[in-house]
Amino acid sequence: EVVFKKTKKPKVNLSVEKLWETAGETYAGTLPDKIYVQLQRWSSDTGEWKAVDYNNSSYTELTYNIYTGKWETSFKDLDKYVDYTLEDRVQYQYRIVEVKLTKDTAGNVTTVTPVENGDCIEFTDAGMFKVSYDYAKPNSDSGISIGEDNNGFARITNTYQPLMTDIQIQKIKAGT
Repeated sequence: EVVFKKTKKPKVNLSVEKLWETAGETYAGTLPDKIYVQLQRWSSDTGEWKAVDYNNSSYTELTYNIYTGKWETSFKDLDKYVDYTLEDRVQYQYRIVEVKLTKDTAGNVTTVTPVENGDCIEFTDAGMFKVSYDYAKPNSDSGISIGEDNNGFARITNTYQPLMTDIQIQKIKAGT
């Protein structure tokens, strides 16, 4: 009797779409040409999200596609399991977050800072935007749901936050 064991390493594919919203406010700014996102994987060893190097980088550029009319990118052939050779396999949990890049005077990236759900990010010519992730659940370290077809989808929404100004009003009684 010959027993065959499936040894092909299971993979998953993730895609992300970026939406820009104005929350009813008039938006007169110019959207950036590109933003940056980071693929992260939950580490049960440390209990935190860790950046995944994808195409030899800890972040990925996301731009507007003039053909589809969308801001989108994808991450292909990611490991599905921590150790796929085990009987009781543990599935990796992934998320995609927007990141802020800090550069030195030569233009080299020195720091990649993830923007957490509900935090704001500022673009030079565009203004301030609140960032939200469709997969994020309150008080949870939830990631992107991966279907039986081994595909997952995430949506990042940036909502314009108009500048708030403090105004002091002094009421003066007439005739005083």
